[in-house]
Amino acid sequence: EIARDLHDEIGPHLFAVALDAQMIGQYASRHETQFIPDQVHSIQSAVSYMQRQVRELIARLRPTRASELGLQAAIADLVAFWQARQQDVEFISELDGAEPEVPDPLRDVIYRVVQESVANALRHAETTKLSITVARTGDRVAATVVNRGSVKSAPEGVPGLGLVSMRERVQAAGGSLDIQRAADGWTVAAMFERADGRMVA
Repeated sequence: EIARDLHDEIGPHLFAVALDAQMIGQYASRHETQFIPDQVHSIQSAVSYMQRQVRELIARLRPTRASELGLQAAIADLVAFWQARQQDVEFISELDGAEPEVPDPLRDVIYRVVQESVANALRHAETTKLSITVARTGDRVAATVVNRGSVKSAPEGVPGLGLVSMRERVQAAGGSLDIQRAADGWTVAAMFERADGRMVA
């Protein structure tokens, strides 16, 4: 559990810092130094966030942003975070099923699925469009992230823990996870059954 939360909270921000640093290098090579202070500020903000998260993780890794803000607001905050760094990506969110019926433990799981799926799409594909949907049909709640963009070449090294952690979270909540891959992108769909506001297998 500690490994999953470290991966989910710190990993995306480290990736964001790497993107900002890459942009600084590009601006410097083009002598567009007027844009560099904004990227430096972005790095400082991400590092400050990670420092806060480490303190919270030491204190016991809770609450998540979904618990603090609510699921809709947490996902909107996540989208804004990445949109500021990936301005060429079109983000679409449909979150009618996110509030208020989804219980707190399930909000956390859904947020983690969305968080990891978005980070994976931006890290591992030439993403042009990302769709995030949280929908409810009867007692079912489904979270779906659809990525459109060709897959980047896989780096060598130790495989990431993201998909494994995501599947563990979903299964622990009594849900199912389906990942469909295609040449032009992939779809991650988590489905949960609910009864009287409680998750059931």
